[in-house]
Amino acid sequence: MRIKEKKELIAIVELLNSMNKVIIANLRSYHYNSVVSALEESSLTVETLIKELKNYNQIKDKINKYQQILTAVYVLIVQNKKINVDMVEEQLNMSLLEMANLLESAPIEKTIIVFLPYKASMWDSMSSIYQAAKKEQQIQLYVVPIPYYDKNSDGSKGNLNYEGDLFPDDVEITSYRDIKLSELNPDFIYFHNPYDDANSVTDIVSDFYSEKIKDYCDELVYVPYFVLEEENLTVESVRAFAYTPGVKNATKVIVQSEIMKDLYIEALVQRFGSETEEYWQRKILALGSPKYDRHISSVSELNEWQAILDDLNYHSKKIVLYNTTIGAFLANPEAMLFKIECVIQKFKQLKDRYILLWRPHPLMASTIQAMHPELFGRYVRIVEQYKAEKIGIFDDTPNLNRSLQLADYYYGDHSSLVKLCELRNIPILIQNPFII
Repeated sequence: MRIKEKKELIAIVELLNSMNKVIIANLRSYHYNSVVSALEESSLTVETLIKELKNYNQIKDKINKYQQILTAVYVLIVQNKKINVDMVEEQLNMSLLEMANLLESAPIEKTIIVFLPYKASMWDSMSSIYQAAKKEQQIQLYVVPIPYYDKNSDGSKGNLNYEGDLFPDDVEITSYRDIKLSELNPDFIYFHNPYDDANSVTDIVSDFYSEKIKDYCDELVYVPYFVLEEENLTVESVRAFAYTPGVKNATKVIVQSEIMKDLYIEALVQRFGSETEEYWQRKILALGSPKYDRHISSVSELNEWQAILDDLNYHSKKIVLYNTTIGAFLANPEAMLFKIECVIQKFKQLKDRYILLWRPHPLMASTIQAMHPELFGRYVRIVEQYKAEKIGIFDDTPNLNRSLQLADYYYGDHSSLVKLCELRNIPILIQNPFII
C-alpha cells in the first residue's frame, strides 16, 4: 500500500465514523428520514472505499460487514420494526475500528520516484536529489532519459536524440520504452525541461510534456537545469523562466534562492493576479540548486582527458575555461562567431602559457542550425579547426564538473557557470563580442 493511498483510505474511514454519529443520533431521536439519507451517503462512501482498495481482501471483508449492518438498519426502518440502537452503534463502531486497525497495520510499499532528464549534460541539476534518494531503502528509483528532437529553422522536427548512454556509470538508467508512467503512477516525478512544445531549438517527445505527466503522479517537481546570476536580476528578466508550461503544471518548483523565489512570484502574480499569490508562495520553494551540491562535493574525473592534457603539457600552464552561451550568440550572431575565432587565435599565440578549454552550450550547434542555418557551416568549421590544431580542449561532454575542476580562470559569457566558478573562487572575466 502506498503512503498516499493509505492516508486517503484512513480519511474515508474517519468520514464514515463521523457519519456513524449522525446515524445514531437520528436513530435515538426517531428522525428516520435523516437516518435514511445518512445511510445512503454512507453507502456511497463505502463504495468509494471499496473502489480505492485493490488487493486488500481482509479490509474488504470488514467493509462488507459494515455495509451489511447499514443494510439491516435500512430494512428495519422500511419494515417499521424496532431497532436496538445501542447494539447498532456498537456493531458499527467495532466494524470501523477493525477497518482502521487493518489499514494502520497495512505494510507500506516503497515510494516511487522517477527522474526525467533529457540532456545528460544537465543531469547535475538532479544528481544530488538522486544520490540522496538512492540511500533510502524505502524508495524505488527510476532515471528515464527522454528523447528529444532538434528543430529545423522552419520550426519542424529534425533528428531524434537519445542520451541514455551518456549518463554517469553510477546512475541506473531505465529506457523510456520500458516504462509507462500512467501505469506506474509514481509518487514523485522530477523534470528539468519546462518548455513542452514552446522551445524553438529542441522539442522533447510529447508523451513527456509536463501537461501530460502531471496526471501520472502525486507530485510533479520542476528543477531548473540552470542557475542565474542574481546581482542584476529583475522581474522582467525572469519572466521568460517563470512563464513556462513546466512552472504552471508542476506541483512544486525548486528555485536557487529566496531572491529568485520572490522574483518568480512577483512575475507570476503580475500575470495571473494578486489573488494567486498564496498559491505561488506554497508552490515555489527556495531550496537551492542541486547544481551547487554537485560541484561542491565533486571528486576528480579527469581520466578521459589525461592524454590530451599530457600532450598539452598542462602542469606548467594555466587553464582558461572559455564558455560561450546561446543567449550571447542569438543577441549578436555574426559578432559572436567572429569573437570566438579571435579568442581561439589569441590563445593559439599564447599556447606556451595557457590552455583554452572551450565549452559551448550543449545546444549551441542545434540552435545555430535551427535559427541561423546560414552560419551553421561556419560554426562547424571553427570547431573542427580548433580540434584539428589541438589548441586546447573542446568540451562537448555532459560532464561539466571536469571543466570546473581544471579551470584556473573563467572567460566568456554570463551563465550558470559564473555562479559555480564563484563557489570555487575561480577568477571571472566576462567577454564583450565587440571588443577584439
